[in-house]
Amino acid sequence: MLTKSVTYDAFLEGQATKSAKIRALARAGVPTAEIARHLGIRYQHARNVIKDAGLSGTAQPEGMSEESTAFVQRNESLSSQHTWAQLGKGGELMIPNNLLSAVGLAPGDFVFVNATEDSLELLSRRASMARVQKNFLSRVPEGVSVVDEFIADRRREAAEDDAKWEREHTKWRRAAE
Repeated sequence: MLTKSVTYDAFLEGQATKSAKIRALARAGVPTAEIARHLGIRYQHARNVIKDAGLSGTAQPEGMSEESTAFVQRNESLSSQHTWAQLGKGGELMIPNNLLSAVGLAPGDFVFVNATEDSLELLSRRASMARVQKNFLSRVPEGVSVVDEFIADRRREAAEDDAKWEREHTKWRRAAE
């Protein structure tokens, strides 16, 4: 299971001091109280470092507030579940558990990644399959049964195979006589 500790580690990579870690987490939009809890320090210490760095006036991404203990409030609708995330040095992206579970994913699941003109889109297997089915069905004329068409094609192919076999078998029989 993906924990906040693992998620925060991507932001903390290469940060040698507590103050540097505090600033890195603050820049990532992590609430001050959460920074203090994660680093095992007092809230006031984290607040002072953030204030001294001039980060206290930085607007935090929606869904994050000083009172919040999670990246996103769990009672929000799915359309408003979002957060900022930082790419690691190897390009890895850590996604908070509440966002994963909101779309039926878990750490270790495979996702389909689609590059659009200005964004990356992540799709679960279920969502990817639904998109393929919708695309396929949009190309089928109304009133046509794909299954019936498939069965008819298979029967036609089987009849052609039977006829070909019969022709070949007849040649062999004549040659043997």
